[in-house]
Amino acid sequence: MILSFWIWAILLSALASAFVLLPLVISARRTSLAREQVDDRAAMNLLIYQERSAELSASLAAGDLDPLAYEQLCLELQRSLLDESNRADQQSSVSTTVKADGTKVGLSPWLLGVLLPMFAIFAYADFGLSWGAIDDLQLAQTLRGSSSGAQSGASPHDTIGVNASVDELAERLQSQPDNDDGWFLLSQSYMRMGEFEKAAAAFEHLLERYPNDAGLSSWYTEALFLVDNRELTPRVSAAVERTLTLNPQDVSMLEIKAMNAFQNNDLSGSLNWFRQALRAGVDGERATLIQQAITRLEEDLSVLDTTNLPPIQASTSVAASNASSQSSANSEMAVQRSLQVLVEKSPTVNVDPEARVFVFARAMQGPPMPLAVQQMTVAALPQLVTLDESMGMMAGMSLANFDQIQVVARISSSGIANVSPTDYQAQSAAIDMTAQNGVISLTISRQVKDQ
Repeated sequence: MILSFWIWAILLSALASAFVLLPLVISARRTSLAREQVDDRAAMNLLIYQERSAELSASLAAGDLDPLAYEQLCLELQRSLLDESNRADQQSSVSTTVKADGTKVGLSPWLLGVLLPMFAIFAYADFGLSWGAIDDLQLAQTLRGSSSGAQSGASPHDTIGVNASVDELAERLQSQPDNDDGWFLLSQSYMRMGEFEKAAAAFEHLLERYPNDAGLSSWYTEALFLVDNRELTPRVSAAVERTLTLNPQDVSMLEIKAMNAFQNNDLSGSLNWFRQALRAGVDGERATLIQQAITRLEEDLSVLDTTNLPPIQASTSVAASNASSQSSANSEMAVQRSLQVLVEKSPTVNVDPEARVFVFARAMQGPPMPLAVQQMTVAALPQLVTLDESMGMMAGMSLANFDQIQVVARISSSGIANVSPTDYQAQSAAIDMTAQNGVISLTISRQVKDQ
């Protein structure tokens, strides 16, 4: 790839030099031809003079001419040769002057034609001024090609090569703070790599230059949200509000607000935020998922109105009822995806035995909505918990729909699912749901603020 860029650079430099040098070569060739023509004409005139002089001498010897006529004709012949010689000398002098002037004046174009490509290579190469046009283009094509497949000619699974390119781009951009395209490409690359903290830093750099750009603010907030484990921490909350101020119809921000309300057992607030997201003009599969969440919340609120049960119990009872009916209806279908999670508390953790413990699965990359949730008290630990498809909040948002998930066990200091810096939490690495998984062991030992 790098070699091809240098080949093209050399070819283009040669073409640029040709525009300067080719006219000089043509001019020199024309001057040379003109000089040759003058020399040939002088030689021809001399030959004609010699032949004519010989003829006059023969006529005098034969008695065809008297001596006086012979002298006059010889004098005219000599004068004609002299005139021709003078004209030839003048043309030769002009040609020599043009050639000499061309040599003096043409020295600068010749030097320019040679030095121009040399300066271009020195200016843009890493070993020179390092303006970086060639290498930046190569890096950009490598990174864009990694996201689109075979365009770059490299395997899409060549993560080592891609990571090296991203690191090289990041290092180069440290000396190019105004290279907005490069910074945006870097932030997008970090998002694809799952380096959300670095992506957030890159987006923050762009936001400092364009503080009123709603799109950049949305990207930055999403990266920050992923850094904070998909929780509405104070800094994420501030970023969400800032983005909604710039664009009140930002669907991603409205969804984050809706899920935060749901995790705080505010079903009515969650329903309002989801409705606002649907009215923002979203369409396709995303609109379908939001509509399903709205329908589910409306059903849960209807159950709460008739049974007067707490929100969590109502949602759990409905989910259990739905799971039971689904199980009986699909008894001949394949076994659903499920996980077994052993949740334990470290002896160093001193909390109220009645504090709530939330165990939930979430997608590694996707909506913040929990895919499956179980809850208990600290007094019940250690406990083996089962998370399965039936615990999804709505259709399309369960363990069946995501292959890479993460399991979190959290002791809530506030009694609600929303994270707090004083909560104790343990979380798993990425879990591949397409493979056979044993028991996932989580030991709660550290507070969120220390992680």
